[in-house]
Amino acid sequence: MTTDANGRYLVVGGASGRASAVRMVHDAGGGVIAVGRLVPTVLAVSDDAGFVDALRSQGAWLVLPVPGGLGCATAGEAR
Repeated sequence: MTTDANGRYLVVGGASGRASAVRMVHDAGGGVIAVGRLVPTVLAVSDDAGFVDALRSQGAWLVLPVPGGLGCATAGEAR
C-alpha cells in the first residue's frame, strides 16, 4: 500500500479489545502513539513497507493512512 501517511496509520483491531489491537501493532513491527477509548483503535507508526499487510493478516478490520499533521512521532520514536 503506497500512501502519504508518513508511516502513520489508524488501526481498527478485531473484537478482542484494546490490548489485542496494541499487541497486533507490535507483532507487525510497528509502534503505538495512542490508543482509542471506545473501540479497539490504535494510532500506529511504522516505516516497514509490509506493515499494513501484516496488520491485515493478523485480523485488523481497518487500516487507514493518517496525514502527517497529526502528531509528531516518527516510526523510530514510538514503540
